[in-house]
Amino acid sequence: DTAAVENMSYMFYGCSSFNQSVSNFNIAAVTDISLMFYGCDINAAGTTTNYDATLVAWAAQDAPNSLNFHGGSSKYSTAGGGAAARASLIADDLWTITDGGEL
Repeated sequence: DTAAVENMSYMFYGCSSFNQSVSNFNIAAVTDISLMFYGCDINAAGTTTNYDATLVAWAAQDAPNSLNFHGGSSKYSTAGGGAAARASLIADDLWTITDGGEL
């Protein structure tokens, strides 16, 4: 249960084998999400599934404004909804997002 978690910075920093979605994380109380996945790729090789699912779920929440999020080298896609969700977090919630870009 992450509903009360405020600081997720460095949570998976430098991870080498964490390949799963965190779409079930409730980010409503988050105030710091910087460098969360720095040095990581949460997708299985050649896919965007996990990162897309995470971005889509977080964009659907009432995300906190003005967060600086680092998605590591994880890539997103248009087909998986990640591109639209990422754009929504940037435009609607004023996030700054660093990641591996679009696949």
